[in-house]
Amino acid sequence: ARRAAILIENGYPADYTEPRYYCKKCSDTGYDGMQMCECKRRELVLAGYESSGMGELLKTQSFETFSLDYYKYDPQAYSTMKHTYEAAKSYKENFAAGKNNGNLLFIGATGLGKTHLSTSIAREVINKGFDVKYDTIQNIITDFEQKQFRATGDISQDDDPTERYFECDLLIIDDLGTELTNQFTLSCLYNLINTRINRASSMIISTNLSPSELRRRYAERITSRLFGEFRALPFAGGDVRAAKLRDQ
Repeated sequence: ARRAAILIENGYPADYTEPRYYCKKCSDTGYDGMQMCECKRRELVLAGYESSGMGELLKTQSFETFSLDYYKYDPQAYSTMKHTYEAAKSYKENFAAGKNNGNLLFIGATGLGKTHLSTSIAREVINKGFDVKYDTIQNIITDFEQKQFRATGDISQDDDPTERYFECDLLIIDDLGTELTNQFTLSCLYNLINTRINRASSMIISTNLSPSELRRRYAERITSRLFGEFRALPFAGGDVRAAKLRDQ
């Protein structure tokens, strides 16, 4: 009481000498009893957004901002996209630890919403506490090239640019089919896809190529996994990305 009186007398709050915590619930420990505190959970989610490779996209793209209205002019396209949208929602809702969550293959032309739905799934999966990584196939191949062409023994596990693609809970590969195709890139792609399938680690792959174009471009050992281990979801309609720009 004496200390508090002196503090007040000198213009300070009575609790001036007490520790100041950002979170009064857990005193900044991150845990409320045996449970993770909500402040820690929020911190991990924000870190997940940042490390996913989709930082900016996650700010604007979600299931709530994905509008099926852009497809209504074409009943068949609308029906296709409604089915794809519902399948994507079901995927994120059922994504859980300790189970094989499966893989999705998004197939369709540019501007139909493949990246938007990928981002929407990523946001929800990160919010559940899972590690998600997103990148284009070109950037992924570049990382494999960097690893390949460094001097032998000059790379540690901590410095391996490809490790994140193998270790994350959900890997999202965008723009499959835009990479330069040669024996090296095909080998890298097969190794990545096959390893993750064997580990029951989930993937979402998007491509502008049709199923027949994929079969012509890639060896059977790759396409057999794409069509045998992934659920193919078609995207249809006009260029939604262009329509959104016109509406702005």
